[in-house]
Amino acid sequence: MDDVDNLVTAAACVIWVRNKAGQWKANGTGCRIAPEFVVTCAHVVAAAGGRVEVEFGDGTRFGADVAASTDAAGGFDDLAVLRLDGAPAADATCALMVEAVIGRGTRLQLCAYNADYAGFLELGAATALEFSTHETGEVGATYIKLTGNQRLLAGMSGGPVVLPDQGVIGLVKQYNNRNPTGGAAVRLLAGLRRLCAPGLYREIVGSHDRYHRADMRWSDVVGGEATIRRLLIDLNGVCTGLPAAVQDQLRAELTEVILANHLDVPTDWRVIRDLAEYVAIEAPGDDGLNLARCAWLIGNRAAADPDREAIVAIARRAAGRRFVNLDRSMRNRFGRLAPKPPRPGGVPITLFAIITPDETPGTPAGSEQGHRYEIHRRTGDGDIIGVRSATSMPSFTAAKAAVKVALDDQLQHLDADGAEIEIVVALPDDYLTADLLCRWLRPDERPFRQFMMRLRRSATWEKPAEQIRELEQRWNRLRAGGALAWLACADDRSGDLRALHALVEADGLDIPVDALGIAEPPTPAVFAAAGANALPVLIWRDESCPDRSPGHLDCGGTHFVDRLVTELGDNGWIDGHPVVWREQCRSAKAQRDNDFWLRVVYVLDIPGHSRRKPHPLAGPPAVSGGFR
Repeated sequence: MDDVDNLVTAAACVIWVRNKAGQWKANGTGCRIAPEFVVTCAHVVAAAGGRVEVEFGDGTRFGADVAASTDAAGGFDDLAVLRLDGAPAADATCALMVEAVIGRGTRLQLCAYNADYAGFLELGAATALEFSTHETGEVGATYIKLTGNQRLLAGMSGGPVVLPDQGVIGLVKQYNNRNPTGGAAVRLLAGLRRLCAPGLYREIVGSHDRYHRADMRWSDVVGGEATIRRLLIDLNGVCTGLPAAVQDQLRAELTEVILANHLDVPTDWRVIRDLAEYVAIEAPGDDGLNLARCAWLIGNRAAADPDREAIVAIARRAAGRRFVNLDRSMRNRFGRLAPKPPRPGGVPITLFAIITPDETPGTPAGSEQGHRYEIHRRTGDGDIIGVRSATSMPSFTAAKAAVKVALDDQLQHLDADGAEIEIVVALPDDYLTADLLCRWLRPDERPFRQFMMRLRRSATWEKPAEQIRELEQRWNRLRAGGALAWLACADDRSGDLRALHALVEADGLDIPVDALGIAEPPTPAVFAAAGANALPVLIWRDESCPDRSPGHLDCGGTHFVDRLVTELGDNGWIDGHPVVWREQCRSAKAQRDNDFWLRVVYVLDIPGHSRRKPHPLAGPPAVSGGFR
């Protein structure tokens, strides 16, 4: 995994300008902040006539136009923006711009072109620098004072100043002529707001935020404020999709609502991300709740899904367990400012509840197995969005009870507006038949069965890319008439993993087997084969025959299979699930405990309803996660 040193070095570049003789000269340092934009100091490009070249550490070199520049005659708003020629490189490394609370003695790092080693980019990882804010006499301008034990050399101007484990906060402006060490730096984001016209500033930070939401390398290495910074990266990336007029209205309203009692609030904000950055990082108070309040209001003012859903999900993650109380208080206090937009009728909504064994090491021998649960939501064909992060519980029973409460909370606050709602419950293999979904009750004793519910295995909630592709292929074949193979009672293949793999192997078969049915509860081998081969459908009878002798056919298992095939008729093994669910709900309502339908266990795994399993060497997962 990259670290900040490597990321900053890859984003830094040397600025080349033509001298009076027409020759190219390395004149300073720059930093790539978006795929198509580089920033440097204005005095570095002052004599360039609006045209320069930039060279990155990997040897790539681009022409660039000076898109904006301050007066380089002096002062500390010494900043220029360069627009690179051509289409932005898809794999370009861009620095993360941050605004952070720093004080005297804060350790910073520099990455700058060193004239003594022409073309070499050096990160001063050991440099001890001191910060202080100095008013310059220019309106709103401040600078960073750098002192330390290393000398700043000519050519370092425009080099990124990095807050370790956070991001770039400024650019080196000058070295100290009267002191062999130290110098000064320009504040980056504040300087861009003063320098750029509104349209250019929106373009720069919009490109920057979209890049960092898609490329999570920076969010993987941020340090002490990791949770807040990662959520902020996600929020800023989503907010780039909001129209400028909506952002302007939101910025004014949120400033009044969230920061009404705050002193010395900045007045130079241009877009929502400026306000969110201040609220999350600089404003006094609880950072998590500050960001949650901000995201909650932004999400509920956004005009359309999926932006609104994604932003409110960020608020939930920022507030954690406090979100329920936050949600109520914000609705009561700011209901006028946060109306929920109408949802188009007919767009299906899927709620996912996943319970998995807690694999935390060190569980005392003989103690009950702990379990974790999480809640996700999907609107139409959009992304699956986490609304309740994984929470540990002391037992499966406790986790199931918590899931019911969490689902009830989601249903109460869901603005479905006539949309079809489905609840998918993913359980560990040992508990798939412990409590039929048609009997699940909400906290107030109402049944969940007024909604379509579907059972699946939590063991297959995460899938590698190979299984995601295979599931879709098998699903399409089942839709087109693919086969389900039945295993009779005491079938020897039920416990033979190799035989099961061979049964569902598609090669050479006119009608491939893409689903399994078992006339009795499945063995671990059946579960293993179904998961490894990404079978969309797994059906079994929740009952075993007392007579398990080979060749015994006239038994309850055989009658079960014959009746289920007859009852489902031409519905097929995918569209048969609603039939089974409807009959189970009727039996549960009539309290027919021994009914045929209540012995049917129907596990359905639909393409697009799983999380992509990360590579074991991929490092910590990103906040937006990857869902398929």
